[in-house]
Amino acid sequence: AIDEATASLEKDLAANGESWAYHTRVIALAIYYIKKDDETDGALNRVLAYIASEPKHAWARYQALWTTIQRKFGDHEYSLRVLGAAAKSIAAEDTTSVRDDRYLWVAAGYGEIGDGNRAVEYVGKVEHVPRRKFILHQMLGSQGRWTEAVELLKQVEATNDGEFSPKAREARAAAYRLHLQEYAQAISLYYEIDDPPRTLWDIQDCYWRWKKLDEACAILREIEAVFPKQGPAAAWKRVEYYEKKKLKEKAVAGARRILKIYPKSKQSSQAHQFLEKHGVATGGGLDE
Repeated sequence: AIDEATASLEKDLAANGESWAYHTRVIALAIYYIKKDDETDGALNRVLAYIASEPKHAWARYQALWTTIQRKFGDHEYSLRVLGAAAKSIAAEDTTSVRDDRYLWVAAGYGEIGDGNRAVEYVGKVEHVPRRKFILHQMLGSQGRWTEAVELLKQVEATNDGEFSPKAREARAAAYRLHLQEYAQAISLYYEIDDPPRTLWDIQDCYWRWKKLDEACAILREIEAVFPKQGPAAAWKRVEYYEKKKLKEKAVAGARRILKIYPKSKQSSQAHQFLEKHGVATGGGLDE
């Protein structure tokens, strides 16, 4: 079968000359069937040379080749060679935003194969400063370096970039809430962002994580009062909080209230199951 495939490729080459389809078949044959290092090495060299010879189509072909090589070999030398060749081609691109996209693609590739230093190096080549610093904050965060990440986010916010400054503020609030336990700062930022009901949900979550049950429930009542469509979810969230704090009387009252006020909601079914689990009659409709 290998001999037949090879003969077919030679016939194709003789008839049509080099083409991308030809080279993809060569590399596939070497990787998946012949499985010899020298054959794969030679095929990879040839396909990289062919890609470089047609700059107009090169980038998409580097991406396709990377997918093939990475799927088969992971962090092998071959993967590094493809990324290296792709990276060298970027400088020839005239458009800044396109170059930035490509540097980030290369950075993601190095990150995928575990070369964090090289990934940071290529993110650092991104010319759009807010975008570069926003991506770097994500990389620091993935390493648990949230204090440093937050400092980068402040710098991004200060640029007043139309796209990345708002993203940075959102990300900084989330970092305070989810990673640094700086709940007062998170709450302040969420009020500045002012995108209810979403930010109100984030604020109540801050209070819950801060172990301030009354404040969390007050925000949930505000959500229920001001945003009727969110009412059943806010009411049920209070029941969940009361149950977690072992405040059974309040939890039962809240569940009965949901049955009475929101009988057709998904939360009504949850409230019914909750009351049955605790052996409590479903009637009454008591307030919390």
